[in-house]
Amino acid sequence: MVSKRLRALVTAEPESPKMDMSPMIDMVFLLLIFFMVTSRLIVIRQDKSVEPAVALQAKPLAEARGRIVINVLQNGAIKDVNGKVITLTDVENMCRMQKEANTRAGVATRLHLRADRRVEMREVKKVVTAAANAGVADVVFATYKVNKYND
Repeated sequence: MVSKRLRALVTAEPESPKMDMSPMIDMVFLLLIFFMVTSRLIVIRQDKSVEPAVALQAKPLAEARGRIVINVLQNGAIKDVNGKVITLTDVENMCRMQKEANTRAGVATRLHLRADRRVEMREVKKVVTAAANAGVADVVFATYKVNKYND
């Protein structure tokens, strides 16, 4: 005769297998930390005194790497990304050095020109010419898609 205990074990429903999620959660956190540590955040600082022009066909640039950001203020002054006033010779030297570094890294070099909407075109042309003398011919003009001004 079969004992009561053996009969209870045979007639009991089998337990469904359970998966331990702890290792998977650990892996997710490790991957999250890995990507946070290895990724580079590219931030382009904007000079608040520059009000770019409005262009209906404006669209954001997909690639931020390789940009040389130059600001041209309303009075014609030229500033670098750190807000320091620079000359056209500085623009040319900066473009030349950045182009060499980008070429070594395999990145396309672009001049990101943030010109004030009220600056005269001849001032913008001087900056573009200085960049072209350094070998940077790809120019991206910063614009707004909608009018953010009160005129």
